Amino acid sequence: ASPRGPGGGGGAHRGPGEDEDVDSLCANGRRLAMMGNAQAAEVYFQRALQMEPTHIKTLGGYAALLHEQGDHHNAQIMYESALRQAKRSALSPRTLAAAVDTLSNMGRLLKDVVHDQDRAERMFRRALQLDRSHADALTGYAELLYSGRGDVAKAAKLLDRALQIDPKHAAALVAKAWMQQTTSFNKQQLEQDYQDILSMYPNHSGALCNFGLYMHSIKGNLARAEQLYRRALQADPRHLNALTNYAALAQ
Repeated sequence: ASPRGPGGGGGAHRGPGEDEDVDSLCANGRRLAMMGNAQAAEVYFQRALQMEPTHIKTLGGYAALLHEQGDHHNAQIMYESALRQAKRSALSPRTLAAAVDTLSNMGRLLKDVVHDQDRAERMFRRALQLDRSHADALTGYAELLYSGRGDVAKAAKLLDRALQIDPKHAAALVAKAWMQQTTSFNKQQLEQDYQDILSMYPNHSGALCNFGLYMHSIKGNLARAEQLYRRALQADPRHLNALTNYAALAQ
């Protein structure tokens, strides 16, 4: 059973009743989620799970959508369902990729929301055992090692690996800039790094918030900091650090 009722449709796409196989339904759900049409994506994911409740890729994709929407409780339920099913299944290359994505996403939820660093680390390590080149898992594990364990050297190595695999990986670029910002750094180079990131990803709330904090606390450019915090909150109104920093700026 799905944890939420179906959302409304919308947009110029085929209705879920017109797609008879679960893989097509899942693919349409993922496509719509990437386009930002969460309600329509839910309809496809729920229809896919009605047809095949143990479909790992759909469980993982639906969990990621709920996670992105801030429904962390139901996202965790879905991630755990996907992982239980993956343990029971003989994984094909396609379902293996879905399982690794789910392990990485579950690790991030445990790290950022549940604050269970030990279990998050197990998720990232298992993902990387299955796929050593998974850039999201490398980045998530690096963030945990840096912020949660204080292991700067190992975190930096993991980020370098992620960026060798995908030089434009947004989360890895932001994490590397944040490490530089919170250790010894070259101000001119750091500013250029953030400008480069934001030229590629102008609505990346993490980069906007971190660059705003740099302008706020290091450069003392309060007007620029306010602009960056406001942009971060436009991109993600629930971004806790942007909310906190923007409030501090207003005091």
